[in-house]
Amino acid sequence: MSDPADATGFWREVYTRENILEGQFFTLSGSAFPELIFERSLGFHRFKGSYAEVMPWLVQLLGAINDHFADALSEHAGDQNQVIARFSALGLNVSPESPSTKKNGKAWAQRLVTYKDVPYRCEWHGKRLWSHDRVHFSLPIPEQGGRILIGLFVEHLGT
Repeated sequence: MSDPADATGFWREVYTRENILEGQFFTLSGSAFPELIFERSLGFHRFKGSYAEVMPWLVQLLGAINDHFADALSEHAGDQNQVIARFSALGLNVSPESPSTKKNGKAWAQRLVTYKDVPYRCEWHGKRLWSHDRVHFSLPIPEQGGRILIGLFVEHLGT
């Protein structure tokens, strides 16, 4: 590595090249995804797919959220369709919650995640498969330096 900007890519490659074990995944996350905050209770057991199946996709998704999400929101003035298209061009399926989910109080409450005693809404999600293996994340949080909270690993939440 000759450029410090390459460091995140290096750490992301470590996950797959070194076959990082599930229990060590979050040990490297601060170096691989410095713009993300991870809720403490996250675990791969919440996915339907196995760690070996989910991990490469998760590294790709988290890398894209880290590198592109805040910029895409800013560049496209919050236009959700443009953000979705940008991630689609990267081969990733992300979307905000639907209006019907936002109207359903019980379902909408499932997206609340508390970090350092403050509740944040993880209203966007990436989907590995249509029916399961989802990662819910927040908008950039100004009080956290614009970092994004990765709040939930789930099969599927209520809508």
